[in-house]
Amino acid sequence: MEALFQDTADGEPPSRPRPCFKYVRAALQRDAMDATAPQVQTIFGWMAEQVAQRNPAGKNPVVLLMDGQDSLWKAGWDYLPEELADVTEILDLLHALASLWEAAHLFHPNGSGAARAFAKDQARRILHGEVAAVIHSLRWLATHHNLEGKRRETLERICGYFHNNNRKPGENRGENRGKPRTDPSRPTKVLHLGRVACAVSAPGQQSWTSLARSRRHHG
Repeated sequence: MEALFQDTADGEPPSRPRPCFKYVRAALQRDAMDATAPQVQTIFGWMAEQVAQRNPAGKNPVVLLMDGQDSLWKAGWDYLPEELADVTEILDLLHALASLWEAAHLFHPNGSGAARAFAKDQARRILHGEVAAVIHSLRWLATHHNLEGKRRETLERICGYFHNNNRKPGENRGENRGKPRTDPSRPTKVLHLGRVACAVSAPGQQSWTSLARSRRHHG
């Protein structure tokens, strides 16, 4: 959390761990109708092959970590093998933070310490499962500050982003496609953001931050 909200103007940013065993794939393909289906097939087809090779029996937990674009999540579930027993969806926290920063700048000047403190506080509350409380506080502030017109519309869009996708632990979007749900008895608590999930582990278990970092560096 501190690394995400540090003031980069004060000296050099801290060094980050060197990625290991990281595979990078990119595709900018279009079909005759200028649709992106070919690049989706290329990337997610490769992903499905990797899952099948690394988890042939489908018994090991799988983490689906992406950004908030809905079509990508649909593709992820369309291409994941049917026999997977446990899938947890995780949203890259940076994409959820974009909405929080946008909300912060409705109440505080851009680049201000107050905006940074506001976004950091709301991010911490979200990671502790307080999504509904964040929405409530945003709307209370909007009323208190008399937000109107485009600014109020922006605030409601942000609240809708969190409200519409704040689901119960154990749920995932694959249920509607016949995919198995994550076992709710597992120690991982699932906080759904943007129809995806930020996982915050139970005490003694791996944290969301380290889990996401591990997937970025080793996946």
